[in-house]
Amino acid sequence: MYYYNHKRIQKKLGNLSPVTYRAKVA
Repeated sequence: MYYYNHKRIQKKLGNLSPVTYRAKVA
């Protein structure tokens, strides 16, 4: 499930970098 959501969010926030995405989740 985490992987699925990760892909969905990554597509939505394609502008943000993986680092920013991780910081938001953390």
